[in-house]
Amino acid sequence: MVVLEGKGMKKLGDEISKTVNIGNDKRQFIVRIPKKISDQSILTDYEKEYIGIIKINVKDKKKIIIELEEKK
Repeated sequence: MVVLEGKGMKKLGDEISKTVNIGNDKRQFIVRIPKKISDQSILTDYEKEYIGIIKINVKDKKKIIIELEEKK
C-alpha cells in the first residue's frame, strides 16, 4: 500500500469496490467486471483464459468470493 502525505491527499486503499449488474442466461449467472476494475487485477489480457474459483459461505449468503487464476 502507498501512503501519501500533503494537503488534500488521501491514503490509497488495497481494495476497489464497484457495483455491477449480474446477468442471467437461464443456465448461469454472469458477472461483468468493468475494464477499470479488471486492469487492477489478473484480468489484463482478453487473449488469455482465466479460471474463477467461487467460494460461498452458506452462513452469509450475500457474499460470494471469486479467486482468479490464469488457465494454463
